[in-house]
Parts: sequence; structure tokens; C-alpha cells
Amino acid sequence: MNGKWQCVNLLLCPKFLDHRSTSDKVTAEIEALLFAPAADSSASLALNKVRALFVQLQAGSPDRGMMSEGLSGHFSDQVVADFAASLKPMGEVENIVETRSDRRGGLVYRFFRIKTAGGTVRVPTYFTPDGKLDQFIVYPR
Repeated sequence: MNGKWQCVNLLLCPKFLDHRSTSDKVTAEIEALLFAPAADSSASLALNKVRALFVQLQAGSPDRGMMSEGLSGHFSDQVVADFAASLKPMGEVENIVETRSDRRGGLVYRFFRIKTAGGTVRVPTYFTPDGKLDQFIVYPR
């Protein structure tokens, strides 16, 4: 079967027809196939740090030791309270997937999709050469 027909089959497949929109599911499946990160020794550590910071922000108590000085300075008490108010209602993290990574200006860019009981968010990040988070933005899918 050629690529065109496989895509049509993917769009018509009943497993994609539930409470979420078909386009969201198709996008997630395509991202997983096309943007799977290459083998990277620090990928697992980065994913664990993103999971940890997300959960800590839900609880309103981020570990500043995993952040660069610049990112830590961004997380004022008010910003942390705003993150907690927005993220806590989403519930427990069900899945985190790194969909892209790249190197830029000495930093490592990593893009994550975080699925929780209450929805899915996207989290673009930058990591410093010593493994600290230098950017952590959360936005709805």
C-alpha cells in the first residue's frame, strides 16, 4: 500500500474516534513517528527533570536547584502560584513524550508533550550544558 492510502486508513481507523478530536489524535501519532528523538544519553534525564518540575509546579514548590539562575529568577512567588493554580487541576501526569530536540547556541532545545488526566500541554524547554533547565514554558495543546 502506498503512503497516501496508509494516511487515509489512519484517518478512518475507528480507534481514533472517541472523546478527543480526530485531528489531535492523528497529530499525536504522526509526531510520535516523525519527531521521535534520536538516541541521546541525556534524553532520559531531561524527561525526568521536566516531569519533576511539572509536578513540583502543580504543587507550588519548584526545585530551583534544577534551574539556571535566569529561570529561577523568573519563578517569583506570584508566577509559581499562577502555575500551581493552572496546572494542579489538570491532575496526575499520565504520559510525557519528547517530540523534538536540537542544539542551539550552546543550549539543548527539547520539546515535550505532557498528557494529564485533565488534558494535554506542550512544554518547550532549553537545557544548559550542565543539565539545568533554562526555559520552561507550558501552553495548551
